Amino acid sequence: MFFRFAFTFYLILFGLMTSAFADNNQPLRILHVPSYHMSWDWNKDQLQGFKDGLGVTNAEYKIVELDTKRASELELIQQKVAIAKSIITDWHPDLLYSNDDNAQKYFAQDYVNTDLPIVFSAVNQEPSLYQFSNASNVTGVMEYEHFIPTVNLLRSIKKDVKRIAVVIDSDPTWTGVVNRIKEKLEKIQILKSHNGTLLTLSANTKKSSVRYKLRSMLLHY
Repeated sequence: MFFRFAFTFYLILFGLMTSAFADNNQPLRILHVPSYHMSWDWNKDQLQGFKDGLGVTNAEYKIVELDTKRASELELIQQKVAIAKSIITDWHPDLLYSNDDNAQKYFAQDYVNTDLPIVFSAVNQEPSLYQFSNASNVTGVMEYEHFIPTVNLLRSIKKDVKRIAVVIDSDPTWTGVVNRIKEKLEKIQILKSHNGTLLTLSANTKKSSVRYKLRSMLLHY
């Protein structure tokens, strides 16, 4: 639901472009490059939110999944990026929609300040990292965590909360999240933050190992 409302706002910026295509009855060509895989509900929901916000029924989509969680080797990512770039060269899409950080890092930023409009979503890192700041052809939705409101909500339920453990995976897109959380720790009165230490787990970590690491962390917390 969030993405539907957010995209409705940002895609107004592309209203003139979409109306122009409606006038000549040509389908809008959209290249969608997700960082991950389309069988994941997270990606499905973002694409549906994009479509709802765009509000264009006469549109043709081509999708290139970077699939960087299940196939994180650089060589495999570059192969998929090459496919996406060939689509831009041969198909000439009217708009690029890319979601999550890896799609920006490996692909979308190569088209900053070109004639190709770019819409992004679910970006955790600062936009400047991908040359998006002040770019003439880029707009989108950041994915910022509500850390302080979440802590406040927790404390409204359990007032004596003094220690918080944050568990993340090892995906590099979490770097921005970790940095923002550490900065916000100073704004809330947590008596013990464990020196800002966060438990990082890889995507392949077994559940039994996760439980062991969590238990060990909490025992020494």
